[in-house]
Amino acid sequence: MDWDTKPISYYNKEFAKRFSMYEHPYTGERIATAQDYLNAIKSQKAGVYIEDKEYMSVEQLNEEYRKFFSGIIPPDGLPIQNMDDYLREMDIQETLKMRVVDEVCFEREIVQPENESSNMNDVDCFEELGKLIGLQNVKADVQNLIDFISMSKKREAVGLKSLPLSLHMVFSGNPGTGKTTVARLIGKIYKEIGVLSKGHLVEVDRTGLVSGYVGQTAIKTSKVIDSALGGILFIDEAYSLVKEGNDIGQEAIDTILKAMEDHRDDLIVIVAGYPELMDKFIMSNPGLKSRFSKYLYFEDYSAEELEQVFYSFCDKYEYILSDEAKIFLKKYMITLVEEKDDSFANARDVRNFFEQAIRNQASRLIEIDNPTRDDLKKIIVGDLNLKVTFMMKF
Repeated sequence: MDWDTKPISYYNKEFAKRFSMYEHPYTGERIATAQDYLNAIKSQKAGVYIEDKEYMSVEQLNEEYRKFFSGIIPPDGLPIQNMDDYLREMDIQETLKMRVVDEVCFEREIVQPENESSNMNDVDCFEELGKLIGLQNVKADVQNLIDFISMSKKREAVGLKSLPLSLHMVFSGNPGTGKTTVARLIGKIYKEIGVLSKGHLVEVDRTGLVSGYVGQTAIKTSKVIDSALGGILFIDEAYSLVKEGNDIGQEAIDTILKAMEDHRDDLIVIVAGYPELMDKFIMSNPGLKSRFSKYLYFEDYSAEELEQVFYSFCDKYEYILSDEAKIFLKKYMITLVEEKDDSFANARDVRNFFEQAIRNQASRLIEIDNPTRDDLKKIIVGDLNLKVTFMMKF
């Protein structure tokens, strides 16, 4: 049996990443931490909603929970049976072991195509892309691609030859830098300018492509590819498909490469992940190197940009900061960037921080009889400063 030993911060980050799409059905708050998850399950009142309001019952949620924890074993060799075991190990251990099996992590959400009657137009897509915080180099690269495609179509319209260009891309960058968001917008834009017929996004990782049985991976991968035709297949942590030895992940790669050729007029594949690992992934196979010619690098956010991300959440959910809270927030984001480590997750960390702040605000206001509208909107410095220790480990 193969084992993979990683620091607890890795599992904290993986948990947050895989469960952050879930919302409590009554409060609407996201399940961003293991403690949030435990509270939701213990309530036993209802399940949760996934981002597109797809409902998941408590029983289904428990099954996903078991999949995540089934391969995590502490150094003492005793399996983690429940959430309490996990929280306890976080306090006493620095590393955990994960069994290398396909069932460890569940398949990611597949975003369904936009409704054909949607009145989305290319101006809306461009505006949405332009409003994204930071990512100036990425925006310029995307605009350059759009310009090239537009001119190619005009050349074809007047009978001129156009240079063939592979539109498959490599997105490299740390977590929380907007890779999935940009991929989804590119799909919409490409639909509007006639590159793709649907423009939807299908997001998967290794667990969504690789089967635990010999000969089944090609079938599983083909089904995912079929669901992505007309849109974008977004493969997160694509380098996990390449492992030492006779790994069945290669079968998924071969199937994807064939599909990229067979459906080159109506399928775009985007592979994404950490920069160094993505470079190794592309260089591991001549077929990958020849088909992925466009690289987009997503830089970490600056302290100022992270501050803007926080304010964007405030605007969206109708919160305001006191003057003291604004000063604290600026200093906090500077510290967050200066002291970042391998677990730093950019905008995802900011969202977690924002959600913790509004929970702190709720706990403060519950002691006040009939809080005013201004009270309900205002976040004070104490709401930002009362950080739960567990939360800060993500």
